[in-house]
This record gives sequence, C-alpha cells and structure tokens, in this order.
Amino acid sequence: MVEVWTSEALYSSWLNTSVILLTGSLVFYHMTRLKEPTLKISPVLAAILVSFIIITDVCIGLAALIPYIVRTNRISQSISQKDKGEEKSIRVVYIMVGCSLILIELCVCILIVRDAIRRSPR
Repeated sequence: MVEVWTSEALYSSWLNTSVILLTGSLVFYHMTRLKEPTLKISPVLAAILVSFIIITDVCIGLAALIPYIVRTNRISQSISQKDKGEEKSIRVVYIMVGCSLILIELCVCILIVRDAIRRSPR
C-alpha cells in the first residue's frame, strides 16, 4: 500500500509543476496583451514563447502520466482482490485528471497562437 501512495505522491508533484508552468505562461502572455503592456514584445514572439512553455508542460505531464500508469499497473497486480476495486477507481480518477489537464493545456496553446495571429500586424 505504501507503493501506491508513493506513486500518487510523485504523480501529484508533477501535476503541481505542470499547473505552475501553465499559470506562469498565462500570466506572461497576459502581461504582453494589456492596453499598456508591462512587457512590450510582439504578439507573435509572446505566443511562441508561451507555446514553448506549454508544450514543455505537456511533455512533463506525459512524462508523469506514463510512469504512473506503469507503476500502478504493477502494484495492482500485487494487491488483494478486495483492495483492487478501490485502487482502480482512484487510479482512473488520477489518470482522467492528468489527461484533462494535458488537453486543456493544448487547447490554451492553440487559442494563444490563434489570438497572436489575429492580433499581429499584417
């Protein structure tokens, strides 16, 4: 049972890192898009920088999700049948949260790039 908590703790810490990177990238982009921007750079450059941060964030999310699935598969084979159902439902929730976060990050990245293209001078 301790192995399950360790897997979830590792995965949770990576998800926290992912959320912090996403928040930082959104704050950065917002600082460049104000009427009186704090950072005066072109919208395309801001979108490129933020996109790289978000793509790195997605890679971190995948690098956390895949080992979590592997570890919990291995652990679920060694626990009793009674505990398997509960562990499986918790595992599914964690995996769905991770996949949802990755999907949201990709959608945000696409929206930022589209916004930058729309705002850039032609």
